[in-house]
Parts: sequence; structure tokens; C-alpha cells
Amino acid sequence: MQVGGIYVRLFLKDPKFPLRNPKRFLEGLLDQYLSSIAATHYEVQVIDPELPLLLSAALVSLLRVHPALADHVGYLGYVPKLVAAVAFEGRRETMSSGEVNNGRHAEQTYDPDKESAENTQTPQERVRLSCLRVLHQLAASTTCAEAMAATSVGTPQVADKTCSISIY
Repeated sequence: MQVGGIYVRLFLKDPKFPLRNPKRFLEGLLDQYLSSIAATHYEVQVIDPELPLLLSAALVSLLRVHPALADHVGYLGYVPKLVAAVAFEGRRETMSSGEVNNGRHAEQTYDPDKESAENTQTPQERVRLSCLRVLHQLAASTTCAEAMAATSVGTPQVADKTCSISIY
């Protein structure tokens, strides 16, 4: 697969190889990654289930070698899309696994026969984890960390650390 004039698998073999246009490669990776995530969400077209993993590995490698590019990701507005993808996959997995039953969490019991089945990840779980890896790498950037904090996708927000409690 080629993105922004770079073969992704070759890049992964040597991420420190000097790139002519790392921003173009970054933007191409992000666009392709989000498209591959959307394809796993809606399953409208048959795609390689390893494609999101390959692209996320390239994104993480690129951001490790060129950490300044993380700010560029924040300025382009990709962070809320990545956070929304993680949240969507989490809700989708919760609903499909039967953990939610009429608005309440279903009781879970230990079943040794199910243990081996639980160790294998679904494509959606793998996508969610790959997206978390990308977000983790982006969190080193102040711009991206602020964008993550400002993103609201219907999940509980972390309380501000500057809050004080008064005891009467």
C-alpha cells in the first residue's frame, strides 16, 4: 500500500528513513486510517482487517520519529475524529457483547469454556486498540492533549484538578 508517495510497509521497516514530505505522508495516513476505521464501522465494503492496524503502526512510528508532527495533527482537527472512533467502537462492542441489558449491566459469571473465546479480539476491538495507540502517541503534544480534553462524545469528563472541597 502506498500513501503520500511512500510504501507503508517499507516505511515500517525503517521509520527513520528521511522523508521528502512528512506532513503529506502524515495527512495521507490519517485520511486512509479514518477511512479504514469507517469501513470497519459500517462494513459496507470488504477491506483487509489488517489495514487499520498497518496504518496505525505507521502513524505511531512516524510520530515517534517526528514528534513535532503531532501538533500538525491537532491543528488539522483529526483528534476529535479519533476520539469519536474509539468511543463509537466502545459503545458498539458493549452493545454487541450483551453487557448491557435493558439499561443495566448484565451479570457476568466465570465460564472456563468462554475464556479461550474471549482471548481472541474482534476486528472492532483491534481497531479500537490501534486508535488508542495513536491517541497515546498524540498525547505527548500539548495541542493534541488540549483537543482531547475539549472533545465531548457523550462520555464522562474528568473533573478539573483545581476544584476544592469545603467542609462546613
